[in-house]
Amino acid sequence: MIKYRKLNYKYRVLGLVLIGILSVVSHMNLFAHLNLIDVDESISSTEQYKFLVSNQGYYLNWSNSWEHDIPKDSIIKKLNNCYDNFKTYDSTNIEINLFLGVISSYLYNLEEHTYFAETEKYFKRAIKLSSEDYRGYWFLAIFYANAGVSLESIKYFKIAESKIPPNEHSAFWEEYAFATGIANMPSHCIYAMEKTKKILGYTGNYESALGETIRKRIVEISPDTSISKYDLWSPNFKDSVTFISRALGMEFTFDTTWNVTFSDYSNGQAYFIIEPPAIRNSKGKEIGFSMILFVKKSYDQTLDEYIHKFLKKHPRKIKLALSDKYENVLTYEDLDDTMYQDWGGGHFNVIGIEREFPAYPGKLFERPIPIPNDKGKDMKYYRASSSYNRLPGKLYYVLILDTCEDIYEDSFKIFKQQFESQIIIE
Repeated sequence: MIKYRKLNYKYRVLGLVLIGILSVVSHMNLFAHLNLIDVDESISSTEQYKFLVSNQGYYLNWSNSWEHDIPKDSIIKKLNNCYDNFKTYDSTNIEINLFLGVISSYLYNLEEHTYFAETEKYFKRAIKLSSEDYRGYWFLAIFYANAGVSLESIKYFKIAESKIPPNEHSAFWEEYAFATGIANMPSHCIYAMEKTKKILGYTGNYESALGETIRKRIVEISPDTSISKYDLWSPNFKDSVTFISRALGMEFTFDTTWNVTFSDYSNGQAYFIIEPPAIRNSKGKEIGFSMILFVKKSYDQTLDEYIHKFLKKHPRKIKLALSDKYENVLTYEDLDDTMYQDWGGGHFNVIGIEREFPAYPGKLFERPIPIPNDKGKDMKYYRASSSYNRLPGKLYYVLILDTCEDIYEDSFKIFKQQFESQIIIE
């Protein structure tokens, strides 16, 4: 459940409740980014800088209640004085922009709403000044996460991840876990928790508080169970349609004009049939074709043995001109002149893929889920959904093109494009 309160035109995350466990963000010891900013002595020797460093407990995170002996207004006034003083420094210096971004975020944490735009401005300017420096992306990402802007938070965390030195900065991965936990991306969150542990040599703070809860959001399933097609697939409708199945470890996208038929998962197998619009042959006849994808638990059968269930006794084993994005791929061609005799006979291509259980099932398909922008002032609760884990063990994926000779060239192009760019398998 996500708990937040609207603050001006932006809203703020207060905490994360997952299956009955509450973690209050305002009490989390998030990393002090000041330690990563290299300011010169003209700044670090000032009393204002010393105030910023020594009083972070008041403003490092937002809290829905002020529980300190010092009046909140006095802290805000001192922070504003710091901000007004340091903003006169060199605006083309990346360290100054990171520094001012951090101060602005402190003021925003104290509900000074106008500093949302100021924080964005300075961190984005730092990114523009040095696009290869991971800090601007990181600081902006965790600022967005604390403000409840999940889509932007994950976007910038992904960029920072591509630039940050490997096996460094456990704090980055702690905050990455926090952000992906809020965004309902449990596999990313688990990945980040394990990165933290690898760097530290022990369990991080976020995992200690919420690790078990996050892992429970991924529901284990037996390969011998049955799953309704409505539970097996999650659709995403835009200009095209994308269906994701964490249980089957795959997603596929198709045009909204195509017909698609799904099966349930039962007896260790599921399938779907894709029927694109008909293609005209050289005589102007519209002829339909289809693509079928089967997903099956391996059990004691090899991929080749499974594929031959769909082929004649002596199909032609061929090497199709496909990408090498998957290992353990088998390709076959099967011609059958007893089928579709009016259209040149049947022509079939088969692609078989063997995939082991991935390290972080579902991570490839996760997308951040935005926190609802409720206009009320009261706290709201939203429950994070659970999802199936991928079926355990080895899975086989067999994609079949069922077409005829008259339209083979055009239908194969669609088949190949579907395999290359519209079907993703973990």
